[in-house]
Amino acid sequence: MVEEKAKRLTTEEVCRELQIAPAELTVLRRELDGSLFEKVRHPDYPGVQRLLWSPEAIEKLQSLLEERRRKAARREEMLTSQEVCQLLGIEARELQRVRKFLGSRIRTERRRGLLVWEPEAVELLRRGLGEMAAALARAEDGKLSSLEVCEELGINHQRLMHLRRQAGNELPRARGEGRHLRWERAEVEKLRGLQEEHREREEAREAARHGEIVAALLKCSRDAQDVSERIKRLVRALKDNRTCGAVTIHTLPDRRYALAKPLTVSVFPAGDRVFVASLPEIGLEAEGSTRARAVQSLRRALVQAYLRMRRSPEAETELHALEDLIVENRER
Repeated sequence: MVEEKAKRLTTEEVCRELQIAPAELTVLRRELDGSLFEKVRHPDYPGVQRLLWSPEAIEKLQSLLEERRRKAARREEMLTSQEVCQLLGIEARELQRVRKFLGSRIRTERRRGLLVWEPEAVELLRRGLGEMAAALARAEDGKLSSLEVCEELGINHQRLMHLRRQAGNELPRARGEGRHLRWERAEVEKLRGLQEEHREREEAREAARHGEIVAALLKCSRDAQDVSERIKRLVRALKDNRTCGAVTIHTLPDRRYALAKPLTVSVFPAGDRVFVASLPEIGLEAEGSTRARAVQSLRRALVQAYLRMRRSPEAETELHALEDLIVENRER
């Protein structure tokens, strides 16, 4: 056990042996198993821990470094699309055509938004150019491949197959050579006609939908105006014809008399521009063209009813209740 621990290296010794910086060692450490190194107390700084690395960890770190260097060298060998075009003597459009022709057989990467090509991919492109040339030579009879049909119609392969199914029996079945379909010029023109019909239907559908939306917006605008006008009419009607409410009166129009306590008066509409103020407990009512005028009329009626009761002892029984409501004002 002592000999095994003696073989373990500190972080500084590992960096010197592998000739790397501590920061790079920290990055590589994340890819290692935790059992390959050990945390121990630092002999010179109490409370501080340091790492001891096993021989297996050193070997693993060396393999990781070699793999990273191989990847870096491989990235240096990668070419951009412009460099590939210059190397193969083709244009960018021809490069895209052969890339589509090869499909999933070719792999590419993106670096900082640019497409880069491995040396193996460049060799595959070179062979792909030969295969395309052979395919074009076989197409001298006027037949086109699916890729050429897609490029001519400006559609993808999925759309091409959809048009083929849509045509049904009207489209002669394209004959295949191996796994590839060959299309007659008449078949391509039929597909073009189907595509134009589909585009016209889509444009007509969009135009109809646009008209429906505009009509709905105009209707909403008219409805909004109608609702606004109706709200204004209702507000005016509410101001002119308020519902039943209660008003408290504290004084009388005749200064010779005063109220023993504030009275609550009920006010309610009784017709077109007619309001009635009422004291149900004594059976007294008064009318007015507004709520305020009805209450004012009731105040005057209270004084008149009190004077009538004072002059005529035979007044109605209800009016005798005024004795508890009205008192003579001695401060005038």
